[in-house]
Amino acid sequence: MTDYSSYKYYRVTKPAEFVLHVEFNRPKVRNAVHRDSYLEYHNIFQKADIDPDVRVVLLSGVGSAFCAGLDVKSSQFPSETDETSRKGIQIYRHIKEFQNAIHAPYKLSKRRCLFASGGWGAAPDPAAPLASLESGRLRSQHLLRSRSYGVWGGAPAAGGKGPGPDLTDAAVIAVAHGACVGLGIDIISAVDIRYASRDAILSVREVVIGMAADIGSLQRLPRIVGNTSWLKEATYTGRDFSADEGKEQGLISKVFDTKEQALEGALALAKDIAEKSPIAVYGSKRSLNYAKEHSIESGLDQIAEFNGHGLGEDFVNGIMAAFSKSKPRYEKL
Repeated sequence: MTDYSSYKYYRVTKPAEFVLHVEFNRPKVRNAVHRDSYLEYHNIFQKADIDPDVRVVLLSGVGSAFCAGLDVKSSQFPSETDETSRKGIQIYRHIKEFQNAIHAPYKLSKRRCLFASGGWGAAPDPAAPLASLESGRLRSQHLLRSRSYGVWGGAPAAGGKGPGPDLTDAAVIAVAHGACVGLGIDIISAVDIRYASRDAILSVREVVIGMAADIGSLQRLPRIVGNTSWLKEATYTGRDFSADEGKEQGLISKVFDTKEQALEGALALAKDIAEKSPIAVYGSKRSLNYAKEHSIESGLDQIAEFNGHGLGEDFVNGIMAAFSKSKPRYEKL
């Protein structure tokens, strides 16, 4: 069993089977984030991505706030030189490190690909016909267990050392409560599903401190909310907006009266998702994220190839359970 007990800035528990609850745990600073804490955040998702006992990750904060943004008192741009170009490169590297950590819940994973094409390790020929559902089951199990590199999983990391670490295929649910500003918006924009309590105060706050948001809000929010005018107004002013306003714009899917009720609702959702086929949820997340960056035709090709190898034992179990009106049980990945 994977150990999540050693983190200094997060409280990590398993409140239900296949559900990991990750809580920002710096309540004295309203869960503001500094370098050490975002590196821990990244490491948690690295572990969760290859943990067969994790299918859903639930995010919230200890205390009244979800995340009050960057801990500016504890954070500074690391630079060992005053020379402009070299200092700029050092700051760039720092920003990319930060981006990769916060982007971890969103990125397409290269670890759990169901098919391979000229990557690491051998894999069945994608063009070979599936003789039966049994052959599909054996193929998908082989590829899942070998964590083969995928044709649409992205390019290998520099130096041929394999996939980068900033990845997860678990469904990720965030519960925004209290302050969720600046970096807090970056964090929730990178997850799959967003719930909130009515006391949540949200803001793309960076312009207030003289900078443009650079950890993902400006790239992800246009893909989430449906009103560009509203988004630019909120971003250019850095103003606060409520959970209900966020729901109106598509940022939040459900609003609850209290944090406790929001967590209860999110946990019920997490349990529901965790009961589903992990291959089906995993494939759906991959396809939805892939579709954001590609044409419809390319997306249709991607899911056809995925299901060409992914329709196996879980598919059979799901159909049999539907006929028998029973609840299916799915093996761990």
